[in-house]
Amino acid sequence: MKKKILAMVLALIMLLVIPVYADNNAERTGISFTATDKYMATKVVSAPNTFEAWVNIPSTLADGTRGGVILGTYGLGSPNFSFEVHEKGAPRLYVEDSDKAKTNDIDVKFSTVDLRTGTWTHVAIVRDNAAGELRCYINGELKETKSISFTGEIVANSPVCMGGDYRSGNAQYFKGQISSAAMYSDARTQAEIAADMLSYGKDGLLCAYEASEMNAYGVIPDKSGNGADMRLNRTWFSEKEPVTDYAYSFALVGDTQRVSFNDPDKFHVIYDWLLANAESKKIKFVMGLGDITEKSAESEWEIAAAQIKRLNGKIPYSVVRGNHDKSTDFLKYFPIGEYEDKVTGTYQENMLNTYTTFTVGDIKYLVMALDFGASDKVLSWASYVVENHPDHNVIVTTHAYLYRNGTTLDQNEVCPPATNGGYNNGDHMWDKFIKNHENIVMVISGHDPCDHVVVAQDKGVHGNTVTQMLVDPQGTDNEHGSTGMVAMLYFSEDGRDVTVEYYSTIKEQYFMTSNQFTMTVDTVKEEADDPIPPPVGDNGNNGGNGNNNNNNNNNNTDTDKEENENTDTENSPAKSSPEAEKAGTGKIVYVVIGAVAGIAVVAGVISVIIAFKKKKK
Repeated sequence: MKKKILAMVLALIMLLVIPVYADNNAERTGISFTATDKYMATKVVSAPNTFEAWVNIPSTLADGTRGGVILGTYGLGSPNFSFEVHEKGAPRLYVEDSDKAKTNDIDVKFSTVDLRTGTWTHVAIVRDNAAGELRCYINGELKETKSISFTGEIVANSPVCMGGDYRSGNAQYFKGQISSAAMYSDARTQAEIAADMLSYGKDGLLCAYEASEMNAYGVIPDKSGNGADMRLNRTWFSEKEPVTDYAYSFALVGDTQRVSFNDPDKFHVIYDWLLANAESKKIKFVMGLGDITEKSAESEWEIAAAQIKRLNGKIPYSVVRGNHDKSTDFLKYFPIGEYEDKVTGTYQENMLNTYTTFTVGDIKYLVMALDFGASDKVLSWASYVVENHPDHNVIVTTHAYLYRNGTTLDQNEVCPPATNGGYNNGDHMWDKFIKNHENIVMVISGHDPCDHVVVAQDKGVHGNTVTQMLVDPQGTDNEHGSTGMVAMLYFSEDGRDVTVEYYSTIKEQYFMTSNQFTMTVDTVKEEADDPIPPPVGDNGNNGGNGNNNNNNNNNNTDTDKEENENTDTENSPAKSSPEAEKAGTGKIVYVVIGAVAGIAVVAGVISVIIAFKKKKK
C-alpha cells in the first residue's frame, strides 16, 4: 500500500513539473547576436566551475560553423575561458591558464551532443575537480563525461562577455539565441542543475542573466547580487551624449601603420580632423604612439611625416618610434633641427628620446617620449629628468609597454622589445623606472593590437597610482578597413576628471561603447626641490634578459624584426642638465593627465576594460 501511495505521489510530482518546464520553455525570451554588438559585464568574475545557459540554435547551422560563445573572456591574452558551442553543435569548455607552456589548459568538446535543434535547450558544463572530470548535462540529464587534469582556478583577466568575446571582429559571436546564462563557483549536482532550469539557485552563484530583464539601455542586471551587470556594447555608432563639461583635452594617435601602408590617401583625414577640432575641443596636445609606418618605406614616410607636421605652430605634439619604423628613417623625417625650439630636453641630439614641459591652467605637465624598448642608459636619464621636476605630472609615452590584458608586456608576449631590436620590455620599464617615481602619473603605449582602450592602474613604491593605457587600432584597421582612430582625453579644470572618447576620423563614428568612459585621476602640486645631480656610472647596460622566447600566437602583426632598430649606443646624454634645459635646447614631446583614483561608467554606457593587478615580478 505504501509503495502505491509513493508511486502516486511521484506521478503527481511529474505531472506538476512537466507542465512548468514546458511553459517555461515555450515562453522564453531570447537575445540574438551579431559580430558588431556584444554584451559585456561591468566587473571581472573569476573561479567558475559550473556554466549553464538556455540556448536556441537553428537546426540549419552548417557543420563547419561554430555555434559561438555563450560566456567567455577570450581575446585579451591569458588567462581566459570560453563556454561555447563548437562545430556540429558540440558544447565546449576552453580554458587558458597563465602558464605559457599550456600545461594547464582545458579544451574539451562534447561531440556526442548536438545543440542544433531549433528549440530551447538547457546546457550545463560542470568541472568536478574532486573527480577530475568535466560533465555535460542537457535539459538536466547527464550526456557525456570527460577526464581532465587541470584543477587550478579558472581565472579571467577581463569582464565576461555574453554572446561573443574580445576577438577582433567578434568572429565567434553566438549564432542562435540565448535566453539566460549563469556561472557558479561550485560543481553543481544533477539535481541542482535540474532545479536551475526553472530558477537559478543562490548558493555559489557568481553571475546570472535573464534576457527578459534587459532594460531599454541594453543593461541586463546580474541576478546574483554581485554587481556584474551585463551591458550592450555597440561596435559603431554616430551619436552619443557630447562631452561638454571640460577645460582642455589631449589627443592620442595610436599605431597608424595600416593606414599609411594600405590607404595612404586617407592618412590626411586624421590630421584634418585634429586641426578642424583643435579650437572647439580645446586640444592642447597630440601624442603619437609609434608604428607610424608598416614597412618604413619612403612612400609611407613622405605622406605620414607631411601630415603630422601640419600640426606645427597649431597644436603641440610628440612622436615616438615603433618597431616598424626604422630609426634612420625616423630621424630623417623628424630631424632635431626642426624641433629644437619645441622641446625641453633630449637624451641625445636627436628625436628618439625627448621630454617637454608645459602648463595648462595651474597644472604642470612633463611628457617623456621614449624610443621602442628604451635602454638602461635612457631610463637612467629619464629618471634624472623626472626627479628634477617633482611638481610636474609626468606622462610617459612609448611604443611598447602595456599588453592587452592590462599587464606590462613581458618576454612571453608577442614581439617583446628585448629580443626584437630594443632593450627593456614593459615589465623592465616598470621595475627600473615607472614605479620608482611618485610624480609619474600615466604611461601610454601602442604596439599590441586591441579593439579596446585598455586601462590598468597600479601602485608605485611611494603609494602613488600610475594609470597605464594601451591604444593600438592596427587590428581594428585590419578588420574594418582604415579607421583613423583618435582617443580623446577630456580634462576638468583641476585635471582630475577625465572623459575618454574613441573616435574614427575616417568613418566619422565612435568605436565600441566600452571605449567611451570616464576616470578620475590625481594631480601633483608639489613645490620643486633643488635639482639633483645627473646620473653617474652610466655603463650602457641594457635591460633585456637572455630569454629569446618570442611567442607569436596572439595574431600580433608587429613582428618585422629587421625594422626594429635601437641606436642608443652613443656615449652620454645631451641636454640633460637643468642648465641645458633653461637654455631652451631640446626636442618635442607632450602628453598629459594626472594621477588616478578610479574609473567610472558614463551614464547608460559600458565600463572600460580595466585591470587592477599586481605587477609581474
